[in-house]
Amino acid sequence: MNNISNKKFFKNYGIFLLILIISFLVLIYMVYLSKGFWKDNLKNSIETVLEEKQPGEWIINDYIDIKNPMTTNAAAYNIVNKNGTEAKAVILRVITFYGPASGVYIMHDENNIEFAGFCSIHGRIANQINGGSKDIRVEYWAKRIPELFE
Repeated sequence: MNNISNKKFFKNYGIFLLILIISFLVLIYMVYLSKGFWKDNLKNSIETVLEEKQPGEWIINDYIDIKNPMTTNAAAYNIVNKNGTEAKAVILRVITFYGPASGVYIMHDENNIEFAGFCSIHGRIANQINGGSKDIRVEYWAKRIPELFE
């Protein structure tokens, strides 16, 4: 039989736990560092969609911290119209007929939510998709967006 002493067992177990803890700390640190890049890239994606829809109309301001479990699929920013009207831009994952896509919505108030477009779909293809009949999934998320800010 392989008999191992208690001292050797706890030494090996301690080394294993130390490696595990260091790995988790490195992983948590990397996630923390990437959050800033994540916010900046989402802001750029929203800006691209808004510029394509209404060039020079909106200025994107600061990130809105959403305290809702749906935030794994959504992010929001304060935006200001060049007339001074304030609104919120919300980007979230919308499942479409063509697969998941990032949809951008403009929330003027709780009752006035406008779909701006998809981040990854531009030009002629976007005109074909958005020009057709209303997509039920896009309308569904437009109705659910006010719940993000409750």
